[in-house]
Amino acid sequence: MKTLLKTLYFVFLLAFNPNAFSTAICSSLADCRELAESGNADAQMEMGMIYVRGHDMAEKDYYEANLWFLMAAEQNNIDGMYNMGVSYHIGLGVEKDHSLAVEWYEKASKLGHDRASLSLGKLHLKDSDMKEQSLLMAYLYIKLAAQQGSKEAIKYITMLDENMSAEEKRTSEKLFNVFTRDW
Repeated sequence: MKTLLKTLYFVFLLAFNPNAFSTAICSSLADCRELAESGNADAQMEMGMIYVRGHDMAEKDYYEANLWFLMAAEQNNIDGMYNMGVSYHIGLGVEKDHSLAVEWYEKASKLGHDRASLSLGKLHLKDSDMKEQSLLMAYLYIKLAAQQGSKEAIKYITMLDENMSAEEKRTSEKLFNVFTRDW
């Protein structure tokens, strides 16, 4: 049951990625593989999604999907970076590893991936394994996600603002300006 929930969570996260699968890139598994093996990061993402979703082109294989996501991520493909973060976060196709999840989320976040920024904020809100767990870090990442275009992040910011004093808000705003300048 736990594996099924992880799988559904992973597929749910990837399903909302508009760049995750595009039949315009590949018309067949062979075409896609050829493009991906030649170094095309979009085709590598496509290959990863083929293995995540288990299209009629190939059976589901999360390990194989992560190999393709990693190739794309290593070429600065932010969706590949985010997908590696998700994989390490929930341990699908790889061993669960919070530090690697954070590393991949941060790489994608720094390049403007709003869901990676939001994921970092949520980790700081909820995850007891985080060493720097704090409302402030959560606020900074979630505010960054909102600035990057995440509608979900705006809802979180509203909730966090309701639980912060005026002084905490002023401090957070100053820190956010420093945080994003260096980010």
